[in-house]
Amino acid sequence: MKKIILFMLILLSFTGCSYHNKENNNSQKQINTFGEEKNEKDTIVQTETPITTPTVTPKIIKNNNIDENELLNNLKEICKSPRKFDTDGEDSALDYLINKMTEYGYRTQTQEFYVYNKTIKDIYSATLWEYFNKYTDVKDSVGKGMNLIATTAHPDNKKTLYITAHYDTTTDTNGIRDNGSGIVVAMEIARQLQGINLPINIEFIFFSAEEAGMQGSSYFISRLTKEEKDEALGCINIDVVGEKGNNKVALKTYSYQMNALSLLMDEYHKFQHSRSEASDHTSFYMGGIPAIYFADENAKIKDDTNNPLEELDIEKLKELTRIIYNFIITFNIDDYYNLIKSSYTQKYTNLPKEETINNYSLIQVNKILREDGAGSFNQYIWKSKKGNLVEITEKDNRFLVENLEKEIQTFHSYNQYTKYKVYEKNNRIIVKYVVALKFYELKGTISKDEALKLLNKQENVTYELHL
Repeated sequence: MKKIILFMLILLSFTGCSYHNKENNNSQKQINTFGEEKNEKDTIVQTETPITTPTVTPKIIKNNNIDENELLNNLKEICKSPRKFDTDGEDSALDYLINKMTEYGYRTQTQEFYVYNKTIKDIYSATLWEYFNKYTDVKDSVGKGMNLIATTAHPDNKKTLYITAHYDTTTDTNGIRDNGSGIVVAMEIARQLQGINLPINIEFIFFSAEEAGMQGSSYFISRLTKEEKDEALGCINIDVVGEKGNNKVALKTYSYQMNALSLLMDEYHKFQHSRSEASDHTSFYMGGIPAIYFADENAKIKDDTNNPLEELDIEKLKELTRIIYNFIITFNIDDYYNLIKSSYTQKYTNLPKEETINNYSLIQVNKILREDGAGSFNQYIWKSKKGNLVEITEKDNRFLVENLEKEIQTFHSYNQYTKYKVYEKNNRIIVKYVVALKFYELKGTISKDEALKLLNKQENVTYELHL
């Protein structure tokens, strides 16, 4: 791969395309969680692609407009061998992706980064700082990964929608399901979109080191500037789709949270909903960007030894390609921002089971869109036998406003894992309560002791509600 990159750099020197070469030293600048400064040592290698002004009018497509042979050929070429990060197999797949995306009319650039041995806690229980910044010492790295970013020539004043799929695998599989299937869907969407003038930017990213804990996507997000994050409409991530049989493709979000993108997709096409934190959409969520993730509901990860190509349903891949493509070309940016401004709320009164705590019964749960549109929070309404109502909101405490973060530092300890603070006014009580990554706020006519008991039990009553 190094020889190939060297050849590309020499070629670029003749074509006049600019690039930034990585300096040879063993230090990396501290990554800013909010991406306000890019590392000057990032490897950026660009390919020069002749791109003319888009002239094609977007049209709704059907399954038969999708080239089945192109899907299959791409799948076979990419999945010739395992593609663990920093291996020849991944390098070969990257070269193929660069060539095909260039053929489709896109400008490509690679983004190199160091890979580390992350723990489960580093991935699923991390603060924002830990998720993006904990590992920066090159001496601790176990190799390098290489993201591929493909963009069209477009004005810089447009908002951007990201289409993503990881192209790496574990060591023991050629990764036809995980994630050759997602790669070829993203590639076909790119091919169908070539030459089309849209009111938004579409950027395709093929991530490395997803199997090592979403490290390619977390690195990508950490390098975005604040302005680039503000311009991001969201991410559509595709990972393990199209298995034959009754296994349907589901729309998954982080912890069942709704976001502006998931709500717009619901309006366009009704998918079965599910939750997952185990793919690259998590990095976008952690970066405050709306993200949805398409995957088979009960996905098989590893390929079977007997011709795994026969276990994929090409019609399912074509169907998903069609839906995402048509969603993109009909995307209405005004609807997107009106939705975010609306404080959109889903109300649930027919709860899956009756829940009673300390003479209080749960009568309603609301799911409310966050102000940034990148996630949602839950609101629980409890009613006592005497008719008193208590409202409890539950939020991800990693996205609290700065003033509230400072306020939490003054909270009292309730137990080893929990802190709280009580505010009383006009016989009403407000209790703010923090445990692990959750922040609760209780409001109502209730005693302090009852409130704390209710909050302590509320931790185990979270409903993963979805459409």
